[in-house]
Amino acid sequence: MFIFAGVDGTGPDDDTQYKNDFKNSFVNQMGRIGHWQGYSYYTRGPTMAGTETGGLAINTFAVTMANYTRRKAMSPNKVPAVFLAGYSRGGAAILKTANMLNKANVPVECLVLFDAVDRTTTIGDDDTYVPPNVRTCLHARRDPSARSRTNFGYCHATPKSPATQYTEKYFFCTHGGVGGTPWTEEKYTTLGYIDEYTDAQSRAGQVLSHLVPGLGGVVVGQTLPTQVTLAQEQIGTAMTLGWFWPRLVQAIAKVMHRNSDHSPAPAGPGSSDPHTGPANGNQPAMIRRHTVVSGESLSMISYQYYEDFLLFPLIYDANADQIGSNWNIIQPGMTFKIPDKKSFSTAQLNAARQRARGG
Repeated sequence: MFIFAGVDGTGPDDDTQYKNDFKNSFVNQMGRIGHWQGYSYYTRGPTMAGTETGGLAINTFAVTMANYTRRKAMSPNKVPAVFLAGYSRGGAAILKTANMLNKANVPVECLVLFDAVDRTTTIGDDDTYVPPNVRTCLHARRDPSARSRTNFGYCHATPKSPATQYTEKYFFCTHGGVGGTPWTEEKYTTLGYIDEYTDAQSRAGQVLSHLVPGLGGVVVGQTLPTQVTLAQEQIGTAMTLGWFWPRLVQAIAKVMHRNSDHSPAPAGPGSSDPHTGPANGNQPAMIRRHTVVSGESLSMISYQYYEDFLLFPLIYDANADQIGSNWNIIQPGMTFKIPDKKSFSTAQLNAARQRARGG
């Protein structure tokens, strides 16, 4: 009973180039995970002019409402869990979508924002707050000390209701890095730091968002690079992923737990029904099977079945012949045996957790 909708960040006018530039963006990665079971809508973000932002919000609302209605018709006694994500101007668009869903009395389980910025005249100021229908909101933001896109103002992105669980975190990387589209090439650096305006044309017209001392409050063009090196960019992007992804998985698992009347998390999309098989020793135990879908990791699968990210070594050991020596690399289509947690002693479970921590 999941629905996903995501609006990505500002990018090139050419759709082919955009698709290549944003193929690994965080919004794009979220749209590809298997839990949505076909009820996933991902759209590119606006062009550099940003005039499409409001229209993207309206289109995303229309698709989400259609999917919500279809899901509701399939299971009238269950409320579909809506997950939304937006990056950069796409964050402003998805906030407007969330506000439109609020007016339609549609709850939003989780809203994930990546450096949401308000750089458009096509979305009203009031639509850039987090509406009260949002249960959980995660917001990854660029650290101001990184001096990235200093002329980009933030969306309000603060909750209107105290019932919304809002969590934000700042990361020392560029605006692109926070969205999963980090700078990677030396040619885009000046004196070792990432320079987001490496050509004169793109630099022209870019302005600092702060007043420059000694110039009587005059706002001048941005001429300085960021304070972020390429190495720091990669670290910041990885830290962003490491922060939001487990929280996203946890939000998904909560829905699965809630819909299963507090029984253990069910097998995910592509998983077969459980079957009985041998466990450690001679005790019979329930072993389920799980087929990997794009975007999953062993820790995600572990949380889905055990409600514990750190028990993934149990799944690895049961499927090491298929996975190989690196448990960080699994492929879509692999089918794993999921051992019954009850077949392990407390000492064995703690040992697995210690291995997961690298101890």
